[in-house]
Amino acid sequence: MANSIPRVSIIIRTKNEQARLKATLDSIFAQDYVEGLEVVVVDSGSTDNTLNILRAYQVRLIEMPSHQFTYGRALNVGIEAGIGSLSVLVSAHATPADRKWLKNLTVPFENQLIAGVHGRQIPWPDCNPLARRDLDGQFGLERTISHDDATFSSANCAIRKDIWAAIPYDESMPGVEDRAWAKRVQQVGYYIAYEPKAAVFHSHNESYVQMFRRSRREWYGRSQIDPVFYHTPRVRLLQSFQRDVLKDFKYVRIHQESKRWLYRSLGYRCAQYVGFLVASLQIRRKGSTS
Repeated sequence: MANSIPRVSIIIRTKNEQARLKATLDSIFAQDYVEGLEVVVVDSGSTDNTLNILRAYQVRLIEMPSHQFTYGRALNVGIEAGIGSLSVLVSAHATPADRKWLKNLTVPFENQLIAGVHGRQIPWPDCNPLARRDLDGQFGLERTISHDDATFSSANCAIRKDIWAAIPYDESMPGVEDRAWAKRVQQVGYYIAYEPKAAVFHSHNESYVQMFRRSRREWYGRSQIDPVFYHTPRVRLLQSFQRDVLKDFKYVRIHQESKRWLYRSLGYRCAQYVGFLVASLQIRRKGSTS
């Protein structure tokens, strides 16, 4: 460590992360960063080899009972425990792509109006083409600074701890707690930056059931922060479903992927949009009975 008091506290949430955790920690501790860092890990009930892996590294481990876990609560606990003026949030399976990741993620904070910076997410080599298309569309190569676009990802981001102290993560959110936080800080005058050079390898090969559950959870969350999602007509969901399937087909052909992905696109997008639809219907039903 270059300084006795680190500028950066890296917060990692874990639960059964043995597959990628070692690679992520190795990359973090190999960063070309001279201002000092510490690593705080919040584990919510790992039963695999995660805890044994963590014990081999200089990290501060906080164990949270799984029944107390929410995405926002785990982040708040980790950030509060850190002593750095910047809190860097990274998923245990999001591995920094190079030794400049941390430096690139923190440089934008030279602008005092920037509350949070998030970085690019590069699909792992084994990522399926449908998830890869989604990530390529979400995380481009253009640097941005915004006061009204709440796109933000706690899988790879950094925030000012003093701003977090006034505006912590919403622990009740079922998902997209990162977007909710970004919107709240933008509403009081701060900016969110996207830095593509601060890249990590991060992707999921989700089953149809996993896709359904994540989509339903995220739709619930986004409906709480954006009324547009609450009022989205079912016909618009169907139109979006059709567009996504057509984009999948085009992507598979251009990248010469196996034709089986043309068929799997239908199941993948059905799971995604049925999750959106179920959440939408449940929200409407709840609203009509309250």
